[in-house]
Amino acid sequence: MTIIARYWRWRATGDRYNLPLYPYRASYYEIRFMAGTTNLSLTATVTASSYLAGYETAKAADGDATSTRWAGELFGSTYQWWAIDAGSAVSPDTIVLVCFAGPAVTFAVDYSSDGVAWTEMAEFTVQSPTDTDATYTIGIQAGAGGPRLIDGFNGPLIDGGLIQ
Repeated sequence: MTIIARYWRWRATGDRYNLPLYPYRASYYEIRFMAGTTNLSLTATVTASSYLAGYETAKAADGDATSTRWAGELFGSTYQWWAIDAGSAVSPDTIVLVCFAGPAVTFAVDYSSDGVAWTEMAEFTVQSPTDTDATYTIGIQAGAGGPRLIDGFNGPLIDGGLIQ
């Protein structure tokens, strides 16, 4: 079953790695929802739970993976999120997270047809977080039991046994 939805969201479900050193709960150079080679985030309307001045929400969707980034508010809620409104129903096949200095340790990917009622696709735990920038590429795989997120690229993610 392939998921086709207008709204897609990355959501932190736990604390950030090395929180005392990095007091914002989430910070990403890029969050890309990809359909083939098309970065849906570049043309979508983006929103977030919060942002720190100078690190606005749209900076995680500006195509610059090295010098601009989104950061959630300092010492804000653990449960930061960042979402796209693609404008019409889309079916991304890959999610790329370009993290600044250590990712959220656990996070989920959700989808919605209306931007109000969300369905969690899967939740991940980063096995070996680091203090350095990192890129995580996660594939979305259709399956008989429903769609699953699979880490077929970088290896440091676990998803409750759904990783193949």
